[in-house]
Amino acid sequence: IHGVCMPLSSLYRLSVRTQLLWLLCAAMLPLLGLLFRQIYLERLEARERANDKVRILAQQTAQSLNQVLRDYEAVLQRIVQRPLVRALDARACDPLIAEFVRLYPGFTNLVVQDLKGGNDCSFLDSKITPEQLALVPGYVQARTAEGMTVGGVSVGPLSGRWVVVLFHPVRNVRGEVAGLVSLSIDLEVLGERLLAAVPSNALVAVSDAQGRMLLRSKDASFWMGLPLPDALRAMVGDDQADASQVLSADGVERLFAVADVPLAGWRVLAGVPTAEVFAEADRSFRWGAMSALGLVLLALLLVWRISQRIESNAHCCRFNRGHICTARLGFIHVLNHHCWRFIQNCRHVAIL
Repeated sequence: IHGVCMPLSSLYRLSVRTQLLWLLCAAMLPLLGLLFRQIYLERLEARERANDKVRILAQQTAQSLNQVLRDYEAVLQRIVQRPLVRALDARACDPLIAEFVRLYPGFTNLVVQDLKGGNDCSFLDSKITPEQLALVPGYVQARTAEGMTVGGVSVGPLSGRWVVVLFHPVRNVRGEVAGLVSLSIDLEVLGERLLAAVPSNALVAVSDAQGRMLLRSKDASFWMGLPLPDALRAMVGDDQADASQVLSADGVERLFAVADVPLAGWRVLAGVPTAEVFAEADRSFRWGAMSALGLVLLALLLVWRISQRIESNAHCCRFNRGHICTARLGFIHVLNHHCWRFIQNCRHVAIL
């Protein structure tokens, strides 16, 4: 008990100002703890909102791209049902093949061939050889597929443009797969169409299943066909990856999110500069920190003013108390003197 009481007794011997400071600390520490906890939670909430914005941008782009591919798949399904296409006869090509690309300039070529690469009907006058076709990413896999498949990024051997080829099997009258329809998508045109609405401060990129760049909202012609930077490749390869901060090739740190394009096996990466996306969180944190600092300074000022007033009043009380005590002692001395004389007189009367 003595060990516990000693600090309290020593605290009482401190000055009024020091005691008030200790009292302030005891009162302010829980309040500051609650305040900083609230600031921390608000910062986390603001950062989560920033992550959501990036995720939404990636998911919306992926959904738009997947829907575009769905539309192309529906077009191919109608094309392969046409009798002249199913006939696979180069001497009687379907007139649609010659007009399709003119009607839809987002494509570079439409080719119908049998599985041996013969009976070629195509939009371009130049015919692709079986050797060239075998080098097109995705062609070998498409030969055994039951539905539409999406190839990888490559330079079209006839058009000379960056393309992705959509393949769809052609079945003969017996229902057997006898040929393929190949529809080449012009990636530059697709990117201009799909990524035109991307905010100027954002960066959106699309990679194929091999991790090579298909589309990019900035400097697309330079990056097309190149492998993703290592940091982004790591994000694409991690199915559980959340929004992450990555330094882009242009030297800007961005918050990136990843979304899938299920129909093609592609991945969409959307990034926004961290300086902008975390601006709200940083602003909220600064405001909270400044508020806490202002509260502490205000409390210290109040303690200083209150302690100054208390010490001033205490000094006045000590001064006034001294005068009161002197007056009381003089009064008591006179009272004792008269009492003594009264007692002496009484004794004198008694003797008489």
